[in-house]
Amino acid sequence: MDLDCFFLSIVQFSGNITGITYNNDTDLLLSNMGWFPNNLGTYETFTNLEKQGGFSEVNGSTIGLDVSSNPVEENEVFSNVSFRGTSTQYVKKYTTGSFAGCSFNNTWTVDYPRIPIDSDEVATGHIYYDGTITTGFVQSVLSGSPYNLSVNLLRVSSPQDNRITYLGKKTKTFQASASLSVTSNVNLGDYYAFFIGKNGTTTLT
Repeated sequence: MDLDCFFLSIVQFSGNITGITYNNDTDLLLSNMGWFPNNLGTYETFTNLEKQGGFSEVNGSTIGLDVSSNPVEENEVFSNVSFRGTSTQYVKKYTTGSFAGCSFNNTWTVDYPRIPIDSDEVATGHIYYDGTITTGFVQSVLSGSPYNLSVNLLRVSSPQDNRITYLGKKTKTFQASASLSVTSNVNLGDYYAFFIGKNGTTTLT
């Protein structure tokens, strides 16, 4: 279906074999769309979308939503849509550009039941030591040199040691917090400093 501007509201689909593919849509708004479990194949394949409300009951090998063609989008919204059923793949995800555990890239705002929330509003990054800490651990630290740590990321990246870069599209405010405990086992007169920096400049100690 090739469209320029298109709006569908309160539509229920039943008995479809191959679903619907939306292509080359300048503006596409879908509101309160219902897909019953007697539909087959892939329910919806999108290259442009704003979809709010509705449901898709997806069973067996059926796929509810396919974005595996990696469509290039800007500010797509997908909210309040309920997925249910026995399918193991409600969404056939982006093959590039998505983050671990999520299905979309950073141009989407996604918030609906049974699918991980995927939006700039929940962008997070964690830096942490992932070794054994049963009785503590000893780490040699050179003066002025950062210690390499692991990261857990959603819409952020870690381009270098101990640095997190926000990759979302929308401007947002972040809260930075830390929990740590350090004891020197030599040179008890030494001291340790911990910093939080912004854009390479130390802002807090």
